Amino acid sequence: MMTRQACNTIQAGTVVIRADARATMGHGHVMRCLALAAAWQRAGGRTVFVSHELPPELSARTKAAGHEVVALSARHDDPLDWFTTATVARRTGADWLVLDGYFLDQRYQRWARSDAWRVLVMDDTADLSRYEADLIVNQNHGAEELDYHTSAGCICCQGSDYVLLRPEFLSCPPRSDAGCEGDARKILISLGGSELTVALLLVMKALAAAQYADLQVTIAMPPGATGLADARRLAEGSPLQVQVVAGGDDWPEIMSRTDLAISAAGSTAWELAYLGVPAALISVAPNQIGIAAAMVRAGAAVDLGPLSILKPAQLSKQLAALIADPNHRLALTRAGRRLVDGRGADRVVAGMLDLIRDPIRELAPAPVAQEEEVLT
Repeated sequence: MMTRQACNTIQAGTVVIRADARATMGHGHVMRCLALAAAWQRAGGRTVFVSHELPPELSARTKAAGHEVVALSARHDDPLDWFTTATVARRTGADWLVLDGYFLDQRYQRWARSDAWRVLVMDDTADLSRYEADLIVNQNHGAEELDYHTSAGCICCQGSDYVLLRPEFLSCPPRSDAGCEGDARKILISLGGSELTVALLLVMKALAAAQYADLQVTIAMPPGATGLADARRLAEGSPLQVQVVAGGDDWPEIMSRTDLAISAAGSTAWELAYLGVPAALISVAPNQIGIAAAMVRAGAAVDLGPLSILKPAQLSKQLAALIADPNHRLALTRAGRRLVDGRGADRVVAGMLDLIRDPIRELAPAPVAQEEEVLT
């Protein structure tokens, strides 16, 4: 891999990113791609997002950051998905296609490489029988242990050295040790973009049962999340002091004011670690179980368990113990800051630029193909 300083010696061109987010899911995929896009932009490049059903708020945010957004009229597995993506890549003279989504499978990757673009696959699981890519990025701590079966010459960037953080996080200084003194009173709940009213209700009941009447609770929801109205109703009926925010560029500030975060074990976990915010993680989807376990092994979080098995009484006991234990929270803070240094996106971009300068495979000009030819 190239060093960060060496990035400036190579001309960054255009990257086309294929990633989706809907009101109920997928925000983490697009958000980490925004972090990669920002790093590519810093290197002098251009980024185009190709997405289906991107929520209006997220689309506006992407455009405001200086990236083009192309809306797909058909969802995957419709042939129009790949045809549109390939057309955008040709129109823009793309150097790279970035694929981020579990549905962008080996067949989709093979289509991309058959048209001779360099392909970067964002992944979390290594569960495909083979990855057709030039570069794979798995930013999760412990990903170094995964065995990827790849096309010849593929480079794998695995582990927390490659955590992708957006500029607003990089401009927010991590918390100091002093933020862990005394009992935790400012509690953040961030359970992702899914409509997780059941999970939110469970956590709110557990906090109320912990019998800390002076807790100040902030429920952070992604912009446009469908569960926003439900969260506000829960806040109004709670005995605690609760506010609901639809976060945007101010999320780092909201997080940094927090004494303890109760979060889904997705990309938010890495943001909390970088900021040094003590985190208690809930796996709200099966693919998050490994992330939570890896964070615990690093000493950077507490694993509350998968959502499907959580019990209110046990959850309340776990949260009460964390609220009252500044030494434990301090240990989590320090481990999180060690784990994520904020330079992951620049490392990935350095690798992308390195492959433009010194490609690992011969890249022929992309053929001009009709729709039926692209899909063969």
